[in-house]
Amino acid sequence: MKNIEISIVHIDNCENDLSFYEDDYTIKFKDEKRKRESLVARFQLDLLCIKIYQKNLSELGFSKDSLGRPFFLFDSSIHCSITHSFGWVIVALSNTPIGIDFEKIIPEQKEDLKLAFTENEWRKVANDSNLVFTLFSMKESYSKLIGRGFSIEPKLISISKEKIVLQQGNHAEMLVQQKKDEFYNVDRPWMRQYYKAQESDFLPEGCFPGTYKFYIPWIIDENASISIEQAEDSPFYIYPISFEARRIDPMTQYIEPPFVNFHFKDTGSHMIKDGFGKIIRQSPMFNMVILANGIIVERVRKFYEQD
Repeated sequence: MKNIEISIVHIDNCENDLSFYEDDYTIKFKDEKRKRESLVARFQLDLLCIKIYQKNLSELGFSKDSLGRPFFLFDSSIHCSITHSFGWVIVALSNTPIGIDFEKIIPEQKEDLKLAFTENEWRKVANDSNLVFTLFSMKESYSKLIGRGFSIEPKLISISKEKIVLQQGNHAEMLVQQKKDEFYNVDRPWMRQYYKAQESDFLPEGCFPGTYKFYIPWIIDENASISIEQAEDSPFYIYPISFEARRIDPMTQYIEPPFVNFHFKDTGSHMIKDGFGKIIRQSPMFNMVILANGIIVERVRKFYEQD
């Protein structure tokens, strides 16, 4: 039997001291309103846990994985989902996997959601802002339920007997700007594409200051050797990495994706003028070189031929 508890609150109606809930995740928020929303969400979730399980978040091992997804380390039978925006906070607690989302309907931002729809879907809903935002919220809730975003499948660059080269592209535009000694970058998706990383020891020529990291959004559930390499004509300077992928144990509950460190380039076709650039959707991020047996290669070949 499914049991679901939901709490809805506006941050202006929460007068509690929230400093107890601050940690390495919440301290990264630069927007104070978004930070308060996140802290109120934890407070509300804490109240639900105490009400239902007679244990607080700490006792249940509440944490977030590298992609910001919440989970309970000490009790995998408990599931939760969080959404917050425009001062409103909604949290849900359940004994089965759950995903929740809400969206404020802003007609002039409708086009920003187009990527979440197939071409056929978009033709049917494009003229109805209410329907676009409603369906997007349903899709976003489902993506949280299954732990995936709206990432686009990688582009097939080449395929041979035991080698596959795929190219990952960004799923939403990014803006970069250098103003005097300050470098600004804006990620414009509903699911973040990159994060701040530990600074590298040197800054390559032709790059903006700052070191960042992409997560690899694709799970390789096979035995294969993987290399992440620089993509041609990419607006990103990539630090190559290599790792061994292995078949995933069916009992595995959480998977931490590999990350790829990078810099934003300050030269290239994405630069509109000196110091300002727009990285359009599906710009090359990195190439993923996969060395695998012929059976896996053939499966990949058939997948892209069908596509």
